[in-house]
Amino acid sequence: MENKNLILVADDSRTSRLFICSFLESAGYKTIQAENGLEAIDKSEEYKPGCIFLDLLMPGMDGFEVLKKLKELKSDIPVIVLSADIQEVVKNECYEYGAKAFLSKPFKKEDLIDTLLRVVK
Repeated sequence: MENKNLILVADDSRTSRLFICSFLESAGYKTIQAENGLEAIDKSEEYKPGCIFLDLLMPGMDGFEVLKKLKELKSDIPVIVLSADIQEVVKNECYEYGAKAFLSKPFKKEDLIDTLLRVVK
């Protein structure tokens, strides 16, 4: 059973993870962190979070591979991609692999929370 109030934040940058988690926690969410794609997959299966915030550029297994793997696993956890790469081709690829939303870095706290509320209905 998924935990709607628990959000998984997957980003190889510790600073980014802490920043995003502080936004989410100040809005009343619980957070768990993954510093790479493999860890994101493991924690998504273990904790069944209500949503995943996913960075695209990570060493080892990148965000695209995470999206593909989640699709393979038939995961229904909504994924919000966070990336500084705002090319349409990149956004479209994320949506093809199952992402529910795409937020460009840097983003405002309000945008992060609004997107989360829109995706996790």
